[in-house]
Order: sequence, then C-alpha cells, then structure tokens
Amino acid sequence: EDDGTRTQQNQANVMRGRHNDPALGSQGDDYADGEAVESGDTRWDENIAPEDVEADEKILDTSEIIAAAAKEAQDVGNHGYLIYTTEGDQVWKAEVVDVHKAKVDFRALQVSARKSVGALATKLRLRLASRKRTRYVRDLEDGPELNTRSLARFVTTGNPRVYQKKVVSRGLNTRVAIMIDHSGSMAGTKLHESCKAAVMLGEALDQIRVPFAIYGYSTTDYYTGTDRYNASSDVEQRLYTRWGDHLLVVYKDYDERWEPVRHRLANVRSYNNTFNGESVKMVARGLLEAARPDERLVLFDFMDGWPCANVSHKNDEHRAYLNEVLEQVRKTGIETVGVGINTEATEEFYPDCVQIQDATKLATTGLGVLERILLGNTQRGTRAA
Repeated sequence: EDDGTRTQQNQANVMRGRHNDPALGSQGDDYADGEAVESGDTRWDENIAPEDVEADEKILDTSEIIAAAAKEAQDVGNHGYLIYTTEGDQVWKAEVVDVHKAKVDFRALQVSARKSVGALATKLRLRLASRKRTRYVRDLEDGPELNTRSLARFVTTGNPRVYQKKVVSRGLNTRVAIMIDHSGSMAGTKLHESCKAAVMLGEALDQIRVPFAIYGYSTTDYYTGTDRYNASSDVEQRLYTRWGDHLLVVYKDYDERWEPVRHRLANVRSYNNTFNGESVKMVARGLLEAARPDERLVLFDFMDGWPCANVSHKNDEHRAYLNEVLEQVRKTGIETVGVGINTEATEEFYPDCVQIQDATKLATTGLGVLERILLGNTQRGTRAA
C-alpha cells in the first residue's frame, strides 16, 4: 500500500480512539492482574462523560498532530512524529505470579522506608492541619443548617433562601501520578531503587490521603519494531517515527486502595525501549480525567536517559516529540518533575528536576522532592550525590 493510504489508516485509527487512548480513558474498569488490554479494545470508549471530553481536549489532539504532520511531510518533507501502527499497543495491570513472595518482599521494602516516610507524613500532616479552613455557603433553598441571620429577611421578604452548609477545604488538595522508566537500561539496581522510591512515595501519599497512581512504561519487545521497519518501503521508513508497540504497566490506579496492591512493586522487571512522549501523554491524560476541578496535579517521571526507539536513528524525533508533549501538558496546569538516574536528560525535558548519581539514594531523594512539591516550592534542575 502507498504511504497516503497508510496515513489515512492511521488517521482513521486515531479517530476511532486507537491512538494513545487505551490506558486511562476509563478509570475503574474490571480487568484481572496480568490481563492485557489492547488499544483498540472498545471498552475504553464506552460511557464517555462530558468532563472526560473536556479533559482530553486539554492535551494534544493526536488526530490533528498526525493530519498536520502528514500535510507538512507532503509540503516540505519534514514529517514530525508519525506512528506506523498502534494495533500492538498494550496496557497491563501489573502481574504478580507469587503473591505471597511479593508481599514478603514488599514488607522488607516497607521496613527500610518506615522511618523516613513517618517523619515526612508527620510534617505534612502538621502543615495540612494549618491549611485547613472552614467556610459557609449561604442563601440556599435547602441545606443541613438554618442561617439564623436570614430568618428576618424571610419574614419581611418571603425569600426562602435561609439555609447554609459548612465546607471544610483540604490543605493539600493534590493528585499525583508517578511514572517509572522500564527500559532495558533500567534493569537491576536502578529499577529496584526506583520502585523502592515509588513505594516510599506511595506510603507517604496514602498516609496523608493524597490520591495517586503508579505506572511503568516501555515497549512490548524490541524486534517487532525493527522487523516492521526493515520490511517497509523507503518512503515509509522516512515518513514514520514510531515502529514498535507501546506498553504501559499499571501498578496502582487512582481508584484502587494502596494496601491491597502495593506488593505489585516488590518484584518488577525491565522491558525494552521507550516512547516517552506517548507515555507522558497517556499518564497526563489519565491524571486530568481522574482529577476534580480544584485539584493541584503533579506528575513524577523516574528515568535514566533520553527516549530510545526501536529504530535508533529516529531518537531525535522522539526527543522532540517528548518536549512537545510536555509543553502541552504543562499548559494544562500539570506540574512535571523529572528524576534522572545517572543521566542529564531530565534537564532537557523537565525544568523542575533532580539528578541522582547514586541509585541507592533515590528513595530518600524522592521523598525530599515530594516534600518540596507538596509544600509549594519549585526549583530548577539540581544534582544529588
């Protein structure tokens, strides 16, 4: 088939919700541990509420990106970021084969984290208590309390709005998304310590009742993308940027309680490549869709390098796309924080970032960054030991 037909098919896939839509468009779907959900699965398109549509529109409209990029490719030969296919993309609920072992391993992580988490949680609770305030919404036609000041007005004017209700605002009022790079280069200490950091963040957030989700991102395998690329025409090879299959692993979703699922982070594995721009877009979209209108939104990304595609000479295009997505994400009001592990890549993508040279310090550094973010301070890139 010619590249025009392929472009039309990709645009059609996008309009049917098959591009970047699977993971987080519908919170709370029932699927079992380890069950793969393909991006074309229609369950993600059911019962879309108006607020979901509004949230989605705050992120890049991918159909517009592809249409504009295709036109630019025809006009000036610069095609931007185009996806060859999304049919193999998957979202997995984290699979735990040996639940008992995972829970035992998690308890070991929890013990090492308890002291630091407890100190942070206490500090945040004190700050949270100082920020709580009570106000009254008055002049209601119905409510739990009578507003005695309005009774006289009712007698003289007959105005029935004599009720009020008490509203207690939460000090933090924040929702957090945590992303962990699961590329092959993260294997071993870096991935283990990143998950340990996520556990400590999860423990602290759970104690102060801040809703959060934790995800891993990579690709399903390496060879599928390179095989597709090698089998395609010269025109297609020049035109398309992403050739492999995207993977998002869900360790905890916003609607899940932390205690029953936290052991999923005890035994994790690395996968293959990374399409960081698409991963950030999916997680940010889910954050927007889960959020209440007045919530502060924060996205953490634990990573150890630049985007790494199946086809290596396309990496610059993946880097440009990640910057493009992050710019749009920040315009929605989401605060983004990059945590770099033995890499300076975070400085390129995340104005607010920290670099860790010693992976074993990830957990304590992560707690420090969380404290800084939740207490309202931001900073430019910094380097940790």
